[in-house]
Amino acid sequence: MFKLLRKKSFKNLLIFDLLYQLAFIVILLPFAKEFFSYILKLTKFGFFYIESPSIFAKSPTKIWSILIIIFSFSIVKLFEVSGFIFTTNQIRLGNEVSILEIFNNSYKLVKSKIKKIQNYLILILVSINIPISTSIHKGIKIPNFITEYILNSTTGIVLFTIIIILAIIFSIILLFVYHIFFLENKNFIESIKISFKRIKQNIFKSIKVLLIIGIKNLLIQIVKFIFLFVIILIFYMQTSNKTLSNIGIIAYLSIATILKIFTNVLSNTVTFYDLSKFYFKTSTNVEFSNIVYPTNKIKLKMSLVIIFLIFAGIFSKYRNSNEEIKFYHTFRNLKPDIMAHRGSTKNSAENTLESINEAIQNEAEFAEIDVVLTKDNVVVLSHDHNLKRLTGKKVNIEDLTFEELKNYKIIDKKNSKEYNFVDLQTVLEKTSGKIKLNIELKPFKNNEKNLAKEVTKLIKDKPYDVIVSSLSPKALKEVKDIEQNIPTGLILAFSYGNFYNMKFVDFFCIEKEIVTNEMIRKIQKNGKRVYIWTANTHEDITKAYSSGADGIITDEVTLSKEILELEKNNFNFEQLIINKIISLIP
Repeated sequence: MFKLLRKKSFKNLLIFDLLYQLAFIVILLPFAKEFFSYILKLTKFGFFYIESPSIFAKSPTKIWSILIIIFSFSIVKLFEVSGFIFTTNQIRLGNEVSILEIFNNSYKLVKSKIKKIQNYLILILVSINIPISTSIHKGIKIPNFITEYILNSTTGIVLFTIIIILAIIFSIILLFVYHIFFLENKNFIESIKISFKRIKQNIFKSIKVLLIIGIKNLLIQIVKFIFLFVIILIFYMQTSNKTLSNIGIIAYLSIATILKIFTNVLSNTVTFYDLSKFYFKTSTNVEFSNIVYPTNKIKLKMSLVIIFLIFAGIFSKYRNSNEEIKFYHTFRNLKPDIMAHRGSTKNSAENTLESINEAIQNEAEFAEIDVVLTKDNVVVLSHDHNLKRLTGKKVNIEDLTFEELKNYKIIDKKNSKEYNFVDLQTVLEKTSGKIKLNIELKPFKNNEKNLAKEVTKLIKDKPYDVIVSSLSPKALKEVKDIEQNIPTGLILAFSYGNFYNMKFVDFFCIEKEIVTNEMIRKIQKNGKRVYIWTANTHEDITKAYSSGADGIITDEVTLSKEILELEKNNFNFEQLIINKIISLIP
């Protein structure tokens, strides 16, 4: 490594990726967000969201939106990959290349390859992180609610396992695909065939190289961890004696962020250099492309503009960080609500009168319940439309009258008990004044209007004891059109765009995997509340509290109460900043 650092081209490669990542973070990413937000304003609700995997699969618009985003970020990653491959080839030849030459030749390589339509297929490998990743784009992360949906059955678990195994196999046999694609001037299909053939001949050496790369990356992560620990230690020592100014806090966060970026750059460079060395060693009697496109004054001027934009972006990041720190100070007065998810279900079946009574006993502020509509328009409590999971009988509630539904029993496998289905009217009568209710509407086959009408009819006289939520914006709009005083909340499992100021939404329930401090800050700035679901572990509950949310939806009501009381009594502003630095470790 130290020997390599003496080479000018290698040092320029490090600087190239450093500038590239800074440009991505402060220019490309914010611009992409604004661009997609503007496009989304043209849609019905002004933002992109996924209600459920099944609804998403039937929506061509949403699928195409996702594909466009994936395509855009894959092109960005391919540009970075081409820069590494071009430079490692020049290092092999003993040539010195400047940073501008790396940028220019990366662009030229990608431009020459994407002229052929079939070569766009390589973006599939780029997007799903095969065979290699970079710190700009780690590959597609499947939303948590989708993985839960997939892993809810034996078939789903088997298919998911097979996909993971295939991804690992493909990651090995396609190790050379980018090198062949760019340096041997082959199309995508040819690159796959050649990579498979060469790796097959060197399979054990390939695994050995990957292990060595893994060990080197682990060492880099250890070094990063040590430096971050030192930063945290110095920060803690300073704040134990005096209060640090906002500028001082931002300085610590900036140093930690730069450290993370630099170690990511180092990790990328080591990975590509070792793979390239292995590729050149095993690719004997192959004619490589050795073209170097020279830079010119226009390119130099463009690079100066990019540098200016980076500094402008850094200033913007500073302003954003300053707002975030001010936001952290508001946590001192935070009193988050606890919502019992589907009622308290430790000793009772979900969405039953017993589970709501258990939530009352556990002193939850809210019971979150799900409602659907029977064939005769009775609002009943149930998360599922089909009774298979709850009763073992495969029948839809919407195909039964309420009297017919009473013949089915909810089977709770935890305590081997049976429970009755209960209608919303009974719940309102039995629990009024004892606990607040968050009623989640679960529309079925476009019955949003009818469901909203029947629910609103039951709760219109109790707007302060009841709030209404749903994954469906359409259902919430129907509620607001009927009764403006009923608080409505949009549930977000996966979303993108400016949804913060929707007129018919008073609060948001956001899945814990996608929620961010910035998101919460923007929502609360618009006078709306934020609840995080579903926070069940000690870590998730603590994290939800330290995010500034107005409440959490949880299956662990008692644990949540204990943790939040402890956090409130031992509020430590400095610990929030330390947690922010620790979050940079992964």
